Amino acid sequence: RNRHEEMRKARAQLSRLGNRPEFLKEAPLSIVSDVFEDVFAAFVSLGRVVLCADILRRTLSACKIIPKETRLKLYESMLKACVSEGLIMIALNQARNLLSLTKDAEWVYNRVYDIFETNNRQHISGAPSHLATGSATGTPANLEVEKNIRRWSERREPSYALHMLAGHTLMKGANYRNAVYEYLRAWKIRETPLVLLCLSCCFLNASQQRTTPFVHRYVVLSVAFFDMYKQKRREESKETKKGGSEEGKAEVEEKAGGHCESGEGAGRESTGVQQTEEVQAKPGGESAVSMQATSGGEDGDVEKRGEVNMRERQISLPDASSLGLYIDGGGQGAKGDERLAEEASRVIPEESLQRAEEVLTRSSADKSAMTIPETNWESFWSRDTTSPSLPTRPGYSRHHSSTKAAMKGMSPLALYYECEHLYNYGRMLHHISIFEAAIDLYERCLAFQQVMVEEEREIGEELEDVFKCAAYNMYRIYTACNSNDLAAAVAG
Repeated sequence: RNRHEEMRKARAQLSRLGNRPEFLKEAPLSIVSDVFEDVFAAFVSLGRVVLCADILRRTLSACKIIPKETRLKLYESMLKACVSEGLIMIALNQARNLLSLTKDAEWVYNRVYDIFETNNRQHISGAPSHLATGSATGTPANLEVEKNIRRWSERREPSYALHMLAGHTLMKGANYRNAVYEYLRAWKIRETPLVLLCLSCCFLNASQQRTTPFVHRYVVLSVAFFDMYKQKRREESKETKKGGSEEGKAEVEEKAGGHCESGEGAGRESTGVQQTEEVQAKPGGESAVSMQATSGGEDGDVEKRGEVNMRERQISLPDASSLGLYIDGGGQGAKGDERLAEEASRVIPEESLQRAEEVLTRSSADKSAMTIPETNWESFWSRDTTSPSLPTRPGYSRHHSSTKAAMKGMSPLALYYECEHLYNYGRMLHHISIFEAAIDLYERCLAFQQVMVEEEREIGEELEDVFKCAAYNMYRIYTACNSNDLAAAVAG
C-alpha cells in the first residue's frame, strides 16, 4: 500500500511538470531542480527509471526555457540512475544528450567514465574490479554498449577517457584484441602507468584463452608491459620526493591514484583493473572526483605532448584495418593476433622484453620444483585438490627487517606505490599459476602492513584494499594446495 501511494504521488508530480509547462515558467529554477531530483529518487527506489527517463525527455523537449546548466544536471542525474539500475543503453542515450548540450566532449567522457566506475565500486564489495557494464558478458545489451562506444571512438576527436572507457568495456566482454587497440590509442594521447597495467592485463587474459595461438609470446608481452608499468610508477615516486612547490604537490596529488588488479576471483579469465586518479575541476562546476581516467584542464596540451613523445620515439600505432580489428568470426584471427603482438612489441623497450624473458625462465625453474604442473587456472581450480601441501614457510617475518629499513624516509605516496606494485606483480604471476613466486610477492606486500601496525601508522582505505586482496589471494592458494594451517594463519 505504501509503495502504491509513493508511486501515485510521483506520477502526480511528473504529470504536473509534463502537462503544465507554465508551472516551470512561474517557479524558480531551484525549485524545478529540487522537484525533479525528488521525483528521480522516488522512481529509482521503485525501479521505474525507464518511465522517469521518458517523462524527462518529453518535459525537457516541451519546456525550452530550462537553462543549459539545469539540463546538464538533470541528464547527469538520469545517467547515474540508469547506470545504477543496469540500463546501459538508456544511460548512453543520456550521455548523447549531454554531448548535444556541450562542445566539451572530454568532459562528457570523463563524467560517463566516473559514473560507470563509481557504480562498479558500489556493487562490488571488497576487492577493486574493472568497469561494470550492468549486463553479463556476451548479452545483446553488452554488445550494444560496445557498438556505441566504437562509434564514439571512430567519430569523435581522440580522447584519453573515451579510449580507456572503451578498453575497459571490451576487456569486460573478453574482447582482448580490441581492448589492446583502444589502450594503445590511449597511450598515444597520454603515457600513464594505468595504460601499461591495462595492456598487461589484456595480454595476460588473452594468453589464457584456448584460441590464442601465441600463448608464450602473449605472456612475455604481459610481463614486459608490467615491467614498464613498474618503472613508470617508480619514476612518479621519485618525482614525489622532488615536488616541493605547491604546483609540484598538486601535480603529485593528481597522479596519486591506485592501479590494482582485482583480487576478487583471483586468477579467473577476466583480470580486473582499478583506477583512482584525481581529476581537476571540469567545465560546468564539477569539483575534483576520484576514479577518473583523465587529468583535466589542459587536455589539448596533454594530447600535444603525447604526440610529440610518440614522434620522438618513432612509434607508429596500428589502425583498425591493418590489425583486422572489430571483425567477429574466424578467418584472420591468428594473423590479427600476430600483427597486434608485433605492434605492441614496438611500444616496449628492448630491455623490458629481455627482463620479461628472464623472469619467465627463472619462474619456470622455480615452478618445476613444485607439485602443481597446471598452467591453466580454470583447470587447476576445477580439479580435485589432492596435490601435496606447499612447504612450510616462515611467513611475513622473513621480510620484516628489510621492509622496516626500506620504509624509513618513504613518503605515504611512495609507500602506496611500492605495495601496489608488489601486489600487482604477485597477482600477475598468480594468474599464470606461478604460485611460489606469487606468494613471495604477496608476503612482501603484507610485510608493509605488519610494520605499519607495529609502528601505529595509519593505513588508508586504498592501502587496506591492497592488503586485503593480497591476503585473500594467499588464502586461495594455500587452501587449494591443502595447506590448511597456513590458510588459517592468513585468514586470522
